[in-house]
Amino acid sequence: MPEAEKKGEGDKDGEKTNDEAAKDGAEEKEGETAGGGEQAEEGEEEAAAVALSTEKVSMAGFYKEQAKIYEVPNIGDSPDLRMHWTRPRRWDVRIWGMSIANTTDPEEEILVFANLVFGGSKKEFQVRTKSKEPEIWIAGEEGKVLRTPIVHDKPGDDLGADCVFDERFEWHGSYAQLESQVLRIELWNWSRWRINKFDCFAELPLIELVKGGIHQEVECNKYDKHGKPTPRAKISFKLYFQEIYDFDLDMSLWRASYLPTCKQLHERVVNQMTEEDFMADVTPGRASRRSTTALRRGDSMEDNLVQQIIEITSPSNPKHMVRSKRLAAKPAPNIAGTVEWSKWVWGRFRAAFRGTASDLNNRSLEVMIWSYEKYWDLDLEARPSGAYRRCMPLGQVELPLRGILGHGEIKAQLNPAPWFFDVQNGEYAHRQRCGLLQGNVAIENHPRYQQSDDVSDELDLRKRYLFVKVIKVDRVVTPDTRPTDEIDTFVEVTYAGTAKRTRICQDDVSPGFDDELIFELALSNSKGHGGYEPPPDTAQVWEEIERKGPVHMDLWTLGTVSNEHLGSCEAFLNDILVDARGQIQPTVVRTAMDTRTQKQESFNVRAFRGSKRLHFVWGDGQESNIFYEMWLLPDLDIQASLKCLREDTPVPKPLEENMDKCVEKWEELTGSFSAEDESREFKYNAKSIWPIEVAAEHILPRFVDVVRPPRGMNSPQAVCHYVSCYPYLESRSVQDALSTPNFFTALRKGEILEHAILHCSLLLGLALRAYVCLGTSLKREPHAWVAVFLDDASVCFWEPFLGTGSMVLPQRFAHPEHVVPMEPTPRSLRPSDIADEIKRRKRLRLQKKRDGGNGPLLLHSGSHPHPMRYVDVLSSLKGTTRKSASAKKKSTSNPTCDRCSAVFRTKGFYRGFECQDDQCQAYLCWACADNEFEDTGDVESVQLNVTDGFDFEAYNNGRLGVGETKYALQPIPYRTLDVVFNNQNMWANLQHHDPRKIFWDLWNPCYWHPFASKGQVAGLRPIFSAVHFPMGGRDDAWAAKKVRDVLQHLRRTIQGSRAVRNLGTRWVQNPQLIKFLEVGLRIRAEMDLKGQIVDDEGVPEEADSRSDVDLQAQLKRWERMLTAKTPPRFKLTGMPLHFNMIDEDDISNRILDIVSFIWTREKTAQFALAAHCIPLPGEVVSLD
Repeated sequence: MPEAEKKGEGDKDGEKTNDEAAKDGAEEKEGETAGGGEQAEEGEEEAAAVALSTEKVSMAGFYKEQAKIYEVPNIGDSPDLRMHWTRPRRWDVRIWGMSIANTTDPEEEILVFANLVFGGSKKEFQVRTKSKEPEIWIAGEEGKVLRTPIVHDKPGDDLGADCVFDERFEWHGSYAQLESQVLRIELWNWSRWRINKFDCFAELPLIELVKGGIHQEVECNKYDKHGKPTPRAKISFKLYFQEIYDFDLDMSLWRASYLPTCKQLHERVVNQMTEEDFMADVTPGRASRRSTTALRRGDSMEDNLVQQIIEITSPSNPKHMVRSKRLAAKPAPNIAGTVEWSKWVWGRFRAAFRGTASDLNNRSLEVMIWSYEKYWDLDLEARPSGAYRRCMPLGQVELPLRGILGHGEIKAQLNPAPWFFDVQNGEYAHRQRCGLLQGNVAIENHPRYQQSDDVSDELDLRKRYLFVKVIKVDRVVTPDTRPTDEIDTFVEVTYAGTAKRTRICQDDVSPGFDDELIFELALSNSKGHGGYEPPPDTAQVWEEIERKGPVHMDLWTLGTVSNEHLGSCEAFLNDILVDARGQIQPTVVRTAMDTRTQKQESFNVRAFRGSKRLHFVWGDGQESNIFYEMWLLPDLDIQASLKCLREDTPVPKPLEENMDKCVEKWEELTGSFSAEDESREFKYNAKSIWPIEVAAEHILPRFVDVVRPPRGMNSPQAVCHYVSCYPYLESRSVQDALSTPNFFTALRKGEILEHAILHCSLLLGLALRAYVCLGTSLKREPHAWVAVFLDDASVCFWEPFLGTGSMVLPQRFAHPEHVVPMEPTPRSLRPSDIADEIKRRKRLRLQKKRDGGNGPLLLHSGSHPHPMRYVDVLSSLKGTTRKSASAKKKSTSNPTCDRCSAVFRTKGFYRGFECQDDQCQAYLCWACADNEFEDTGDVESVQLNVTDGFDFEAYNNGRLGVGETKYALQPIPYRTLDVVFNNQNMWANLQHHDPRKIFWDLWNPCYWHPFASKGQVAGLRPIFSAVHFPMGGRDDAWAAKKVRDVLQHLRRTIQGSRAVRNLGTRWVQNPQLIKFLEVGLRIRAEMDLKGQIVDDEGVPEEADSRSDVDLQAQLKRWERMLTAKTPPRFKLTGMPLHFNMIDEDDISNRILDIVSFIWTREKTAQFALAAHCIPLPGEVVSLD
């Protein structure tokens, strides 16, 4: 135990504390004179009680324990893994915000200080030596020792006494030491004139601190001679504990879309053009009146190209190495539009950053786009600020790295360069957009442990920040009656796409948080060439801040399966400047640490302090209010009361003006289908649940956005399994209401359509052509799933709800050239293409009527000796292509038309005819083949109804040889398909109701009706800002604990249920068998993440990669070993199950309902249970 010390240097603790200490010391001195012997006995009793907690060993036992302490732990099966666990590491530790509350006698005052021993392997023993009394021997090393000032807590106020204590240090230790060492908090009674007296202590494992939150709360207990604890004090403090790591930032795939030139952007600023005017003026496919770099089809790109470069500066932190690079752009132009609507792609480069994960989250990348243009071509009188002779800055943006460890995709709108604000009408520049920048920042290695909370109170005061301090919630209102011990609440604050959480208050219906959450404001004109330039405090700057939207505050309570939303409100930043009466808010003093100067700075700022009423999803009921403060640092020097602006996500102006006409046309074309079949519903809008205050109806595409999947979900198979791990809701009380993906992932449960919306958004993040499908299941119930257009003109259905995985419908496009990679998707087919498609369908009917076959369209050409068949995917042509005499002069290896020598992938030659004879390779393009037919009159007389189903299976099989069968009829669990939508538009199905018998050419208005034209939905934005996938401190240790709890509860439930039926239960006690079963579950879990759906026989349906083949072989080997080790006279029966939750009661009930052999009456039956749990991002689980 620590040696008792005299505390005579109390003058460092502050005047007030010292005065009280002197008064108390005088009283203690009188008490010592009156009854010193009694106090001496009390000290001896406490010393004896402390001695009871030390371990008693012999001298030989002490040396054995000492050897164990210094022994290097043998963790890991390989040298690299052992090095990973035992290598010393650096940790940044900060302890502050400490408060000590008396929890004993309400009339007793305490005058104490705390000793904090951080880590260390020190351990005390009572060693039996030759002397009569045992001696205290110490083994190991002392940890980092910190001592707090003296704290005086008065009883009766139900509050703790704050301690002025803020210490930061660097701790050295390995991962193995982290899991074995503790933070020991000792509380000592302070006395001025006597020896300080040890009171109580508490210990917190370091592994729990490094995985937990910033806020910590612990009870210090005093133990009597029988080992019974008695609570003495409650200590709360903030702990920042993170590893100092060298992050390697691999930046690649940087691309910019809708990138103008400096001349175009300058003209937009000078002429005060709105974004809608500009988009209408340069929409692809339309002549640009103002564009000076228009690149038409057939023009020479080198003659019109304006080269642009990118400059990326890594975070400005003295702990890291700065690296900036400029790389020339390699444009990939869109031949249907102009250069400014093309995508620019840059190369790959790296940067290094040394710091903690929190430091990385609070840093950003500074990006500047330069354009090789001459400033005198813009008719400027002088060279703009930051420009060179032949190079001018075009746009800039600051990309926050928050969440980069979870997923590496970042994107942001580029802001104009600073010099645009100095030209004529420069105040209009902040309303301009100069392109969308996207990039990937991959971090291969990252710390093993990370705290669940984030701290960012060290600021670069050249920037501007928003502070939101969540104080308390006066009353927690729940939709049902639940006990207090099930209410663990936290507040999530969202602003400008960034979400932060407060600490979790447990078992409290009136939680107090007192948490400050800080949001950085990324403003335009904040960085000039060579450094930061704080923007002036103007109305334009305030308007830009307000256009980032309001502050959303959501109250949540934790649950085992999903979270529960307990209310939300929104706060406008206008409240910071003026109050509800329009009066200027009073100023208060706020302090912040400047990370550049490492000094504490004080500021006079205006702040809002008040409350807002929470609104509930289930409707208004009992009143619940959230109390908070809000201020800007540095403050804005604006005295006027400005308007409140919500987030700038409006419907595009052309769509808003024609919304009624779009709805009317939609209902007109789909009304007849709904009348014939009442189960079909052509839904085009829904009411959003979040934000609750402004819940309104929006068209369905606004619920979808491009969302980068979390780390590890890099394939469609993994995304499908990940979405299925979110629990499903049967129904919701609010009819026709949908959660946005950000609300859905925070709630961790939702309806089938909400799952499909998140699924589609994640697949769009993988650069796939994904769409949400609305229809009905085979039970005639409303259903939703996701369809993906593949490059081989096939359609792939993804179904996480029914567990069927992927289902592929091959060759489902009449014009497959529009799903060729890197080709633009048209707004709508040309009338000539539509006429050709109708003619082809009619000829197929004539051929079927004449020949009775369902194969492809045949052509008996008089100029060719063999019949020719229609093909619509020429990339699958057999063998090497034969060129005609005229085509041989051209340098190309693509198929060519034997009649006109047209080259494949040019106009008119995406579809055509090929010879059926394997020895002959002759081709005709559609234009030449159409002239060979002599059935014009017969074709015109055929009546074609697009609602009739098309027999794709018979059509595709007819293209194969005799005896070959490739395109079998694949059963799908859907009866009808009504609506398809993604983040760009939505389409109504005008064909057959069966999704297997329709063409998926969304650009054909005869087959699909778009809700709005492409020009009307240009610039359509989602109604939510960002989606986050936190881990919530869940790791392998957390998963192992949950597995133990679930298995223990299952054994009790199964044994009790069988006992009710007078059945005995015997459990297998062999640990090797349990481990062997866990290996099989692990293999199946990996196959789920790889997308391998395992059938009842345990054999995967397909294996597309080398890793999948290995997993399949491992599973077969595991099954053979399990069968081989089963005794000959025994019968082995088992059933693998998957759950997306860890609710013990629900899991037990489902297993009792599903697994029939649990109720066997065989007296020799033995049971074995095994489980494997994977914690996934977003605080969801996959349990096998």
